[in-house]
Amino acid sequence: MVHARLVLWAVARGITVVGQARLDTALFLRPRRGRGRPARYGMRFDRDKLTLLPVVEKRLGVYHNVPIRFRSFRFRARFLGGLEVRAVWISLRVKGRWTKNRLLLSTAPTMTPEAIIRLYADRWTIEPMFNSLKHAEGAKELWRRSKEAFHRWLHLVQAGMALTVMLSLRDDPDVVRLAHAGPWRREVHPTPGMIKDGLIRRFWICRVDGLFARKRRKSGRIPAAGPSPTAFAA
Repeated sequence: MVHARLVLWAVARGITVVGQARLDTALFLRPRRGRGRPARYGMRFDRDKLTLLPVVEKRLGVYHNVPIRFRSFRFRARFLGGLEVRAVWISLRVKGRWTKNRLLLSTAPTMTPEAIIRLYADRWTIEPMFNSLKHAEGAKELWRRSKEAFHRWLHLVQAGMALTVMLSLRDDPDVVRLAHAGPWRREVHPTPGMIKDGLIRRFWICRVDGLFARKRRKSGRIPAAGPSPTAFAA
């Protein structure tokens, strides 16, 4: 969701902002000239009048190239202090049904609705990484850690994620065998998640806690009474 302070900060520096806003965002048409004191923002645009706007339906090559239905017009946004924006209501046709409307705003009123939808769709290419970091890799639990521990964890996790992504892009039979979990998986090409699961199956028995000295808080060779942790990896 767009936030007024951040949007106005970017606009003041000549940066165009495209983002999603709440459906109940207060939008106003340009005030009409006439007698009396003009309204500060203009005439309020009610959601009931949305059906009066012309609707366009086409495929734009985003969101898996599903049909997109949208309406667009230029308004003044109250939460931005009356800044003129381009508003676009979009709906996607998924599994034979139209999804609920979503409202996109652009601080460049002259921008076309198609360009706004394409720019906003590019944002979702990074969402899987954030979702994985937050829910799968434990970023939401790091609020209780120190800054030093957070930066160490972040570097290790990012290196691990980069490794799985690079392996998924390789056309290597060994990588395919590593990612093969069972006959029920019918993916044409291994995904980073499948490679991650394969690495876990290979190294789940390898203990690395013995490689760290708890008192010195540094990694290194720690003599152990049992077999070496690296022996399991071999």
